[in-house]
Amino acid sequence: MPRNVLLINGHPDPRPERYCAALCNAYRNGASEAGHTVHEIAIGTLNPLGDASDDDESVREAHRALCRADRLVLVFPLWLDQAPVVLRQFFARMVSFSYANCPAPNLPIRPESIRTVVTMDMPAFAHRAAVRTAGLAAPHDQRVVVPGLTLASPTFIGSVRHIPQERRLQWIEDLHTCGLRAA
Repeated sequence: MPRNVLLINGHPDPRPERYCAALCNAYRNGASEAGHTVHEIAIGTLNPLGDASDDDESVREAHRALCRADRLVLVFPLWLDQAPVVLRQFFARMVSFSYANCPAPNLPIRPESIRTVVTMDMPAFAHRAAVRTAGLAAPHDQRVVVPGLTLASPTFIGSVRHIPQERRLQWIEDLHTCGLRAA
């Protein structure tokens, strides 16, 4: 059954040569090939706080895309154990807009319908070990916080600056496959 997918590139730098952009492209291409409808938001091209009011059409369109989505795919870099500030601000604005303008003020995204891919400079195993050492039972709930969302088991891609090209391409292929299934 075709899904309505909202794909968000949460990297503040929207340049296409960024690895997050390549991962998003792979997912989008796979989902499109499988017949899913894909809407995209590149956080780096938006001003999440905005100078305009919530009457701004870009805010309304982003909120509509979020509310229509059967599947939300977030791809972003981990900075200081958090999602980038602009991504958190974007979702805070979406939650605020929802409370101000919707009869049921919440984001209708279920945790099981969210795919989260997090890139980082440190090795993924080192991040997991650091989180366990800090005594956190659920690192994805307590370390990768996005307002209005519960992130279920993110996929961590570590050492993005140092992994071999072959492994980078394998991650891109993995995201393409996930897109085919809209998983």
